[in-house]
Amino acid sequence: TWMDGFFEETGVGNEKGISPKEIALQMINNKQLFVWGNPKPMAMVAMGGSTPKGVRVHSVYTPSDKRGQGYAKAVVAALSEM
Repeated sequence: TWMDGFFEETGVGNEKGISPKEIALQMINNKQLFVWGNPKPMAMVAMGGSTPKGVRVHSVYTPSDKRGQGYAKAVVAALSEM
């Protein structure tokens, strides 16, 4: 559901024609998709790979009812420290 929301709200295209659910499952299986909880899931972020000074971050998403509370910032910061 969150990946659906991410694609819909950002207007990011899905050139491969893979469903958002399949994309999320692939990212989970590849250990690229992370969820921030407090204790329930509040935001997600995906990692595109390592760089010399950190990681590439993409697909940052917080559902609209949870926005404005720093969850996306927290999940990006946590991923950046990996």
